[in-house]
Amino acid sequence: MTSLHEVNSRTDVKEYYYDDGRAEKYIEHRFRSPLFRLLHEKQVDCVNELLKNQQLKKVLELAPGPARLTTRIQNTEKGTLVDASSAMLNVAEKRLGELGRKEKWNFKQADIFELALAEEFDLVYTFRFLRHFDEEKRKQLYQRVREHLRPAGWLVFDAVNEDISKPMRLANPQNFPVYDELYQKDDLISELQREGFEVKNLIPVQCNFVLQQKINSLARFPFKWLATALIQCLEKPQTANPLEWIVVCQKK
Repeated sequence: MTSLHEVNSRTDVKEYYYDDGRAEKYIEHRFRSPLFRLLHEKQVDCVNELLKNQQLKKVLELAPGPARLTTRIQNTEKGTLVDASSAMLNVAEKRLGELGRKEKWNFKQADIFELALAEEFDLVYTFRFLRHFDEEKRKQLYQRVREHLRPAGWLVFDAVNEDISKPMRLANPQNFPVYDELYQKDDLISELQREGFEVKNLIPVQCNFVLQQKINSLARFPFKWLATALIQCLEKPQTANPLEWIVVCQKK
């Protein structure tokens, strides 16, 4: 596993996402391009399929940000959103309220490293969060997750592939202000086993990233529809080296 020095302390990551302006613009800036819409849709589909297939009802989302996924989550009776950023939670609550779905969610501002809720959940999911911390801090977060999962409960999150991501980060470090842990696949599986989780699936995301990224640069009117179609087509022949994995694992 490789560690590159960016915004990587517990305090730095929290402060980076506290900004009200960043909270309001997060989805627009990060997920409007065809390439990142693909990532978003695969994450949404993964969580919804797991909820449906395993009949999971009580869910906990850690660091939901402005409810990027939450607005699309189905098949759950009651959910809880926990974020250290009041700015992100305010946007999340507003967006869910506009959709008439706020009553299905509890909103709690808290430091996730010190999380102590009174209930257990069927599923904990979190994206663009666990990856931002070093091994020692991830161990603490895995422990918090285990404490809030029922026996055989599920954890879903994202992990970055070292083979694809490291060369990009070394070439253009200014493009990656926030620390990400980079994994070899076997190291990722071993880490989760040590922390008391069994990996059930690693779903590849952005399977031909270098080519998909080049096509994504053409995604401007009137060619956005064509770029979207090509990027989606390139996702179907799944390669051994995607940019990321969606990790689906279960508490042992």
